[in-house]
Amino acid sequence: MGGDSWFGSATTVVEVIRRFCVNSTWIIKKNQSWFPMKALFAMLKAWFRPAGHWVSIAATIPEAKLIAIA
Repeated sequence: MGGDSWFGSATTVVEVIRRFCVNSTWIIKKNQSWFPMKALFAMLKAWFRPAGHWVSIAATIPEAKLIAIA
């Protein structure tokens, strides 16, 4: 399942997995609570020129495995 930035958040990912047992992908722009946006972009800028590269962070909570990519 995928979703746009209007509904996307780390909380949404966890709730979709917990309630419906469905893996999902979301674009996160504004709902950055519990999402390491600043850390991801800091790593990206420190290690690479942003074009053509990416960094990721993974975390596991009891209900879900989360992967954040920038």
